[in-house]
Parts: sequence; structure tokens; C-alpha cells
Amino acid sequence: MKFANFTIHVAVGICLCACNSKPGQQATSAANDTTTAPVDSTPTKEADYVSYEEVQRIDSALVPNTISDTGLAVLITKTTSIVIVPDEIHMRQQIRVDSEGFYSVADDFSYYTSMARDTLEKNGISQQSYNHQKRYLVFKGTAGTIYTIDGDKIQNVWGTILFNSVDTPVLWSGTDIAPTVKWYFKKE
Repeated sequence: MKFANFTIHVAVGICLCACNSKPGQQATSAANDTTTAPVDSTPTKEADYVSYEEVQRIDSALVPNTISDTGLAVLITKTTSIVIVPDEIHMRQQIRVDSEGFYSVADDFSYYTSMARDTLEKNGISQQSYNHQKRYLVFKGTAGTIYTIDGDKIQNVWGTILFNSVDTPVLWSGTDIAPTVKWYFKKE
């Protein structure tokens, strides 16, 4: 019963994020590309309005851009945000270890993701969800840079990947995305 309730919460959260997608905004399969992007292009200048505890670099999930099977990849070519949740195997493991804590995290995540969705929408940033069906997320920047994230390395992650088409994608997981949107997407 608890897993069913959680599944409903996560499904509602993902649906809320996916509801704003318009036809033609869906990700497409990635092309074979071997361009390598610098991994430390994320701005490091301190800004008092951004909580760096809520924004994390995801360098540990970045892999070389030599995907031979493009059917395993989702290609992202524009500024976007991608909601990610743990895959089903990791969710079940978390429930076995601490079901009450798990449902509390899931409920909080659903709430803050909904709030983030509203902020992203107001700033014209498209939103997608990642369901772990394809292994790789391939982000192609406007300058031809490519960042490839291995989905197997983010199977147990709750958060939103942000991509501004210039800098390395970052993972946001917090309570107020507005300062991060201002900083990372350079929105006023």
C-alpha cells in the first residue's frame, strides 16, 4: 500500500513536470559524437544568493562522449531542466531500509519539484523527466560542446538537472530554485 502511495506521488510529480512539454520538445536519440567538453565550466564565482549546498556539479556521472549505440542515449540540445528520481530498484531498497523516511523524502521532493516547476515555467525554461529507460543523457551546447551523463551513475538521485546550453549541467536539489535560476541561467 505504501509503495502504491509513493508511486502515485512520484507519478504526479513527474506528470506535473511533463505537463508543460509541448510537441516537438521531446528529447531525441543522440548522434555519435566524440567532441569532449571541459568539465569545469560551471561558474565558481561566489554569489550570496545561491546555496551551493543545493547545487552540485555532477562530474562523477560525466563520461567520454563516445556513445556507440545511440539508442541508449537521450539528446538534449536546448536550455532545459530534467527531473530525476531513483530507479525502481533503488526505491524498493530505500523502502526496505526506512519506509517512513523514504515516503517523507518522496513527499518533500514532490512538493519542492512542483514549486521549482512553477519557477522554471515563469522563466521560460523547458522541463522534462528522466525515467532511466535510456542509459545516457547527452547535452549538446551551443558552442558544440557535449556533456554525457551516465544514467547508471545517477540511479539513486533525487533532483533536477539544469542545462543552460553553455555550462556543464548541474544538479539542483533544494527548496527554492529561484536563486539558482538567476545564477545558472543568468535570469533577472
